[in-house]
Amino acid sequence: MRQLERRQEDIDAAAKALAKSRFKSKEDFEWKYRKRLRKEFYKPGELVLVRNSEVESRLNRKTKPRYLGPYEVCRRQKEDLMS
Repeated sequence: MRQLERRQEDIDAAAKALAKSRFKSKEDFEWKYRKRLRKEFYKPGELVLVRNSEVESRLNRKTKPRYLGPYEVCRRQKEDLMS
């Protein structure tokens, strides 16, 4: 009976623990990949490489190029892509 009486409290505590764990995981991921994650936008004229995702699902991908490019950035399509 005591467990049933505290059910809502337990659910709330579990939800808080889950949210805390997810935010911690996000922070750890961002810290680990801080040099790879780029938050600012590419400016026109910058050179970029594009991941060649077509070859990732193939068996003979070892000898294929992983990235395509370099490409020059001309313009940005949408303002809200990274928000």
